[in-house]
Amino acid sequence: MPWNLLILPLLGGYYLLFRFNKFKFKQQRLDRQRLVFDTILIGTWLLFFSFIELLLRSSFKDAKLLEFTLDTDKFYIAWVKELPIPTVSNYIRVIPVFSGYRDVQKKLVFTTHYLDVYSEYVEEVKFQSLYELDVDLIITLDNLVTVSYFDIEMYERFNKPSADSKP
Repeated sequence: MPWNLLILPLLGGYYLLFRFNKFKFKQQRLDRQRLVFDTILIGTWLLFFSFIELLLRSSFKDAKLLEFTLDTDKFYIAWVKELPIPTVSNYIRVIPVFSGYRDVQKKLVFTTHYLDVYSEYVEEVKFQSLYELDVDLIITLDNLVTVSYFDIEMYERFNKPSADSKP
């Protein structure tokens, strides 16, 4: 790897330390060597960790649902089953819960409810857990448009039918 590429994370770390208000006050009171060291640490963090990887890790650890929107306007709401190897693999392995598409106004239109099918299948075949079903879905990172946490209760609160809207 050319050494001149390492200057970009170093500059990114320096910029973040001086522009982010949480660090700004602290960094103005440190000596020069400590500033260089902190800049290198934050620059390295920016180089090796992407925000999507941090979101996936958080979802995997806490078993939270994520909503994945693809470039084809299809969406999946799923649990992360396997974390990608940082900066190496280009895919995400998930267990889908809901899927559908986004309409012209970019609103979610649900078409498939996987949990109903999973529960029937588990009752019939007597599986112990959802992880034994082999219902994994692999999504490539190149096709992702957005990734966000999904809470069905919050979604329903935001999407209540209004009194003046007609069905």
